[in-house]
Amino acid sequence: VSTTIDIKGKKEYLTIVPLYNVEMVNGVDGVTSATAKVDVPGLVVVSMDSKQIYNQQKAEIIKILGIGLILFSLSIVIAILIAATITNPLKVLRSHLHTMSEGDLTRTVSVNSKDELLDLANDVNQTNSVLKNMIADIKSTATFLDKYSDNLNHFTDNLSIVSKEVSLSMNSVADSTHMQSN
Repeated sequence: VSTTIDIKGKKEYLTIVPLYNVEMVNGVDGVTSATAKVDVPGLVVVSMDSKQIYNQQKAEIIKILGIGLILFSLSIVIAILIAATITNPLKVLRSHLHTMSEGDLTRTVSVNSKDELLDLANDVNQTNSVLKNMIADIKSTATFLDKYSDNLNHFTDNLSIVSKEVSLSMNSVADSTHMQSN
């Protein structure tokens, strides 16, 4: 039993605990029965100043709140660090993709990570390399087609000149044939 009482104008917290003397009663076959002989030879009474208990509780609550605040602050710092380790490589990748979209395929992206972000960075670098090779192939093909087109134009110009000469010769033969037949 616990209670608070007023002793000489001072509040005291009082706890009374009985002292038990328990003796188990044996049954017929030496088996302990469910009954026991209980003796209460005395009581223990503990009295303490209520103000002192309140101050100790208050101090413990302040300690608990302080520890909680420290742990909460620490968890926020850890969360920020974890978020930074995820978002910083993503920002680097985004910046690299932006420069790629503007046509700069000369750079590669490097990420200080050993997880999926590293895999993503490697995939972006691979895509960059493939695009660079495709553009080089397209330029090479365009150069080849340009030279082939120039050769074709030159050939067509020569063919046109030869066709005109053949036409003139044919006209000349036709005129000669026409004159001889008259």
